[in-house]
This record gives sequence, structure tokens and C-alpha cells, in this order.
Amino acid sequence: MVLRKGVFVSKALTFLFTILLSHSAFSVPECRYGESGLPTILYVLVPSSNGLAVHDTAVLLGPRVFITTGHLLDRLQARGYLVYGGKRYHFSAYRNPKYDYATMNDSTYDITVGILDEALPNAESWAVGSPALLKNEPTHVAGCVHGNLREQEGLATTKTGGTIIVFTPHNEVLLGPGDGGGPLWLWDSEGKRRVIGMMVFLMGHQLGYTILSEENLDFIRQTALKNGLPSPVESVSFQ
Repeated sequence: MVLRKGVFVSKALTFLFTILLSHSAFSVPECRYGESGLPTILYVLVPSSNGLAVHDTAVLLGPRVFITTGHLLDRLQARGYLVYGGKRYHFSAYRNPKYDYATMNDSTYDITVGILDEALPNAESWAVGSPALLKNEPTHVAGCVHGNLREQEGLATTKTGGTIIVFTPHNEVLLGPGDGGGPLWLWDSEGKRRVIGMMVFLMGHQLGYTILSEENLDFIRQTALKNGLPSPVESVSFQ
């Protein structure tokens, strides 16, 4: 009886959050860019199953497709919204089913794909790259906690388990909670920014990034296709 009551309360809270969300009871700031010149980075909000508002950074890959962390969702699918150009945009979020939310130990599949109900106008999408591009040169990281865009350089090394660890210079970390989902990117040989991972944890002066692996890219493609959208991800060489 207690369990059934608890389930009822949980569902009731989720329903209440949905109603409050639709009536602007919760708010999420728009990511402010200043003079960064970066492709579109977003700040998103979704409800947890207990009705709390959860925020994180997201990276736009197509007019209606973005990626953020898997641990943002405590279930496989949820509804949420973001603010862009002063307007609210709603979306459906899909967590990679291979991600183990219960333990959160392995960040290999720590990814959620967001599908917007409508396209963001005049928004520049990110191009995807491969970790094979890493050549011990500085990489770049960014996040948008509470709507304030921050960016810094770091040195990245690929680690087993599908994670890239970024060491920040002089142990100075400008990013923090809420920057999760922010891009790890670098310049390719043609001078184009390419995102190769997204932030999923912070440990001292080390930032952990889920690699946009072949499996994760396939999850992005399949999620877009299931929602009637073309793949936002071009072919990527992992050699």
C-alpha cells in the first residue's frame, strides 16, 4: 500500500510540474553569448520524476536537434523547454537506454537527444568531429550555467571507458555544475569548429567528457529519424 501510494504521489507531482511548466511557474534563462562567436549553445530545463526543475547546458546539432547529458533525465523520456531569442521552445528528450542512471559510474553513454517541436530560427548548428583529431594541442570547452556562457582552453587525453579527460591550465576551472552538456571542441584542418564530446562530470581541475563515439552518433541519428527528421550528424572518421 505504501509503495502504491508513493507511486501515486510521484505521478501526481510529475503531472503538477507539467501544469506549472506550461504556466511559466518555472523559468530558465537564455544563454547569453556576448562576443563569443560560437555556434549555438543552449540552457535547457526538464522535470525530474519528483517534480523538481533540472537544468543543464546543451549543444545544437540541427535546427530541431540538440544533445545534452544523459544524467539530466531520471527516466528514458521527458518533456522540457528552453528559451531562445526571447521565446520559449518546447522539446522531447530521449536518454540513451544504454546509460546506467542507477550507478552513473560509466559516462560512455551519458547522452540525451532533444527534439524540438519547432526549429530555432537563425541558429548556427555545431559540426561533429572525431576524437582522432586530438593531437595534444589545446582543446576548448564551454558551458552556459544559469545562462552565462563561459569558455576556456584545456589539454585533453583520451581515456578508456568512452571518456575524454580535460586538464585545465594552472588548475583553474571556470566551469561548474550546470555546465554539464557543454561542448568539448577543437579546430579542424579547414579552420572549422568541431564538437567531439560534452561535459558530464567535474573532478578537481579535471573535466570529464562523454565522447561522441560511433554508438552515440548512431543513437543521435536514430532518434532524429524516429521523429521524422533527417540525421543532423554527417559522416565522421574515427581512424
